[in-house]
Amino acid sequence: MPNFVVNTNAVNGIHHVHDENALCQHLPEPEHRRSLGWFSSSQGAIHEAKKTFNSADGCKYCAQG
Repeated sequence: MPNFVVNTNAVNGIHHVHDENALCQHLPEPEHRRSLGWFSSSQGAIHEAKKTFNSADGCKYCAQG
């Protein structure tokens, strides 16, 4: 099950959710990652991220929403 994180710095107004285990080249630096936990799909992780960041969405490379 993937472990998801959200970028605490918005990029173009969006806080992107990433699968931390996917080795995505767009992962934020460790100091800008907030752990969301383990989810079976990116949809659950995005929903969780939106509790804190209304503009959260999935990374198009590793966590499509």
